[in-house]
Amino acid sequence: QASRLRPAALPAPPARPRRPLCSAQRLSPSSSAPGPPPPPAGEMSFYRALSRQLIKNYVAQRAVVPWYQQEQKLTLFEEWVKDKAYPIWFKYVKGPYERYQYEHAVAELRGYGLMFDDQHNVNEPVVERAVELLPHDLAVSRYRRMMRAFEMNTKKTHLPVEEQNYDPMVPYLAPF
Repeated sequence: QASRLRPAALPAPPARPRRPLCSAQRLSPSSSAPGPPPPPAGEMSFYRALSRQLIKNYVAQRAVVPWYQQEQKLTLFEEWVKDKAYPIWFKYVKGPYERYQYEHAVAELRGYGLMFDDQHNVNEPVVERAVELLPHDLAVSRYRRMMRAFEMNTKKTHLPVEEQNYDPMVPYLAPF
């Protein structure tokens, strides 16, 4: 198993030195410095060779293009879904559902005389800052639209149809 885990280009690890049997042997002046013997001249130690190999692999991996920049290749099934199934799904299911949701949202906004950007939560920092940056006339009209919508909602009424002829999806907060 050990040979399977070790890369082929690395030398075998050095043999571990034997421990002294008793404290007298440990203290004897004839014993050399603790640790493995130095490798023969011209040959790298196992750990140095391992670190060189790891560094070489790291440098090679750094040059790899990130996954989100790589060219995407679809499988045959994904190609079939993209070319055959998805257009049918979009035409008969997803498209009509999204169109219904959009038309429903537009009808709700027109019924109360609101714009889409009036729905944003003013307590969110980005929206709060955008509302602060609005010109005075836009800020006043936004406030009046919202007050009128609150009042109509309380009274369970809607705008007359003659006043509902506008596009509520025009973004007035976008530049700010």
